[in-house]
Amino acid sequence: MAHFNVFQLKSNALRTFLTIVATVLVFVIFTSQALPGDRENQDKAIDAWHNAAAAGDSATFFGLMTEDAIYLGTDLSERWDRASMARDLGKYFRGRKAWHFVPYNRHYLELKDNNKILFDESLKTWMGPCKATGMLTKTRGSWKISYYNLSVAVPNQYVKQYTKLLPPNEILSN
Repeated sequence: MAHFNVFQLKSNALRTFLTIVATVLVFVIFTSQALPGDRENQDKAIDAWHNAAAAGDSATFFGLMTEDAIYLGTDLSERWDRASMARDLGKYFRGRKAWHFVPYNRHYLELKDNNKILFDESLKTWMGPCKATGMLTKTRGSWKISYYNLSVAVPNQYVKQYTKLLPPNEILSN
């Protein structure tokens, strides 16, 4: 008759259980973080998108947007999906500068979905300082703009002067 050691059985089961738990934890921690190189690739995608506008390269500019991308411009009326933006603003590309924005002070916000990431950035533009919020979506292994919201950043010391330029019905009274 074989001798059966209950303690050894419990010890082996516990060791196996702890190994599985540790493996799962390492996997979860690793996959919840941006992969090495992702931040660099995210920056490259956004910078290439801005550079394409500066060069009038519509194929690259619109190619770096997802098919369902949304772009909100600085005017209240400016809300485009990728197709309508290409139609309405395509004339500004055609091999010449559409607009030139120089981004700086970019920040990222990780999401639970590792194929999406939010970002905000400050921009030097012909309109003065601007701020933008955007979302990148990873499609077929590449990061693309899926949402971009551009706004003119009016320095606080100029807000009263700025509001004097607006129609009175667009300003709330105190």
